[in-house]
Amino acid sequence: MEEKKSTVKKVLGIIGTVLFFLSYLPFVSLIDSGVNGTLSGFFGGEVLYGFAAMWNVALWLCVIPVIPVCIIYQIVFGIVYIRKHKTLKLVTVGVVAALAVIIVCVGLLASDVDKKRVEAARPLIEQYLTDKYGNGFVTEDTRIRLFNPDEDGYMVTTDVLPEGIEFPLYLRDEHDDLINSFLGRNEGFQDDFEEYINEQNDIPDNMTLLVNINAINFRSYQYGDDYTVLFHRVDYTVTGLIVDLDSATDEDVEELIYEVWEEQFPKLDQNVYEYVSMHVRVDGEFVYDVVYYIDSETASVTLYRPTNIVSELEGAELQMP
Repeated sequence: MEEKKSTVKKVLGIIGTVLFFLSYLPFVSLIDSGVNGTLSGFFGGEVLYGFAAMWNVALWLCVIPVIPVCIIYQIVFGIVYIRKHKTLKLVTVGVVAALAVIIVCVGLLASDVDKKRVEAARPLIEQYLTDKYGNGFVTEDTRIRLFNPDEDGYMVTTDVLPEGIEFPLYLRDEHDDLINSFLGRNEGFQDDFEEYINEQNDIPDNMTLLVNINAINFRSYQYGDDYTVLFHRVDYTVTGLIVDLDSATDEDVEELIYEVWEEQFPKLDQNVYEYVSMHVRVDGEFVYDVVYYIDSETASVTLYRPTNIVSELEGAELQMP
């Protein structure tokens, strides 16, 4: 009987020891994430490396919670079994020390690589920003950090946005999201600028231009300054216009289509590309949707749905004069 108990105890000890060392695998996964990178957040986003990646994965493994369970098991089994066996105790100390050293080395190496990559890209990024947003936009306070190495993405801080707010910039594609970030923190800018453009182009009172803001020559503008000083420095595209009518027949709408083409489009020539949509609202309800195709000088007409209006213009393709 004693021999049987001893055998069972040895088997359980072996199984427990195997599980003990397997419980360090989550920490190995931290090293893997530090080297190969991981996406931040549940739905992805920024690509993290080094300490940031390992910390991100560790947080998720605590939420699940894998790491807490492993640590509790390591402490309990270490006290009950490992500490009684000198060889296992030494191996455990070696494993823990090796993991700690590797984690620190991976974190420091990744940080150094990121720093060197940012230093190499900084002149190109600063030139890109200066070309797009004007002299004076880049200052000594402009900070750049690596955001997505796989897509050559960086996060940039600027005086144009509130302190601490960053915007993404993809150097390889020469694309950034500053305008969206700026508009998101200056909610009245889009509407005020469209009102300014309508006045500048002497657009009739029953018409409203809709524009897409492509870029702004910010120069030395800082967040909190009067943004109306930027209006004349905006590069924009007219994407559409809304026309309000009290009532309308097909003949009225067809006449309007030609009238807008002949009287309004010449004013907008430099800010119109490929096509422009005209949304005709009759007595407060959107009824006609007209798309002007600039290159072919044609216009197509459809009706908004649902609507009770029956129109012979629906589906029509009109040739502009």
